Amino acid sequence: MIVAKLIDENKLDLEKNVADYWPEFANGGKEGIKVKTLLSHQAGMYGWRQPIDETDFYKWDYVVNLLANQKPYHKADEKICYHPKTIGFLVGELIKRVTNKSVGKNLEELLNSPLETKCFIGTPLVYHDNIAELISSESLRKAFSDPTNVDEYLITAFLNPANRTKTANTAEWRLAEIPAMNCHSNSKSLAKIYDFFLSHLSNKFISSNTFETLTTVAVSGDDHVMKSPMQWSHAGYSVGGGKLFGKSSKAFGHTGWGGSMAFGDPENGISCAYTMNLLTGSMLGDQRALKLVETIYDAL
Repeated sequence: MIVAKLIDENKLDLEKNVADYWPEFANGGKEGIKVKTLLSHQAGMYGWRQPIDETDFYKWDYVVNLLANQKPYHKADEKICYHPKTIGFLVGELIKRVTNKSVGKNLEELLNSPLETKCFIGTPLVYHDNIAELISSESLRKAFSDPTNVDEYLITAFLNPANRTKTANTAEWRLAEIPAMNCHSNSKSLAKIYDFFLSHLSNKFISSNTFETLTTVAVSGDDHVMKSPMQWSHAGYSVGGGKLFGKSSKAFGHTGWGGSMAFGDPENGISCAYTMNLLTGSMLGDQRALKLVETIYDAL
């Protein structure tokens, strides 16, 4: 949604190269990667080539510079490969170059503060007592150890480094800005933010043209990381989503670690979010969330 605002204000152009805003990104043969290619998970930057540790995520410039200097894993637009961890730093640095503010600061100013929601990337210490401790599960451990799932794509995208609840439950992790991995919120706040985005015509947050461009399918096909057919928008939303996003092909949103999800359905005027602290191994449809969504649509 931050990206949508920047595009709507003509501060960011989908057709321009990422390096036009972030010159160092051109290193490693990435000078021709367009903003739209990066946002739709086709840039080949779905992992770090150099081994890193979870605590390296506290050092923004370090992990961002590694990405800026490395070669992509494939040619731009050649494959669809979900960037589960790198995307937050890649888009976060792009936002930072355009606005001179971090992702967390933009989130606070554009959405969190005006809407009076509780949604943070870099959660202030005063809110830490409200954060539930994350709990792992056997299904989560199996998802990343099953030989039928583990290949070069999964290892590169998810396991360098692996996420551990032990680290995610620390104050250091919660305080840091680690987009795509440590947004702390609750279902009410996430649903309210999606509702605000859906209501763009009345609140004038963005134009209808920008909304349509960024919430419709930009690329579809087999995603080598997700091991499933995916439809990504130019803003990085998963479009359609099957049963997880209700019954509308125009619904858009995203899943999170361990089963969380949030989406907006412009056809039915519905926003929905599910958050939990018991993490399961499903990346495309936690049964708890699926049952919630099914119940909502049955009530329409």
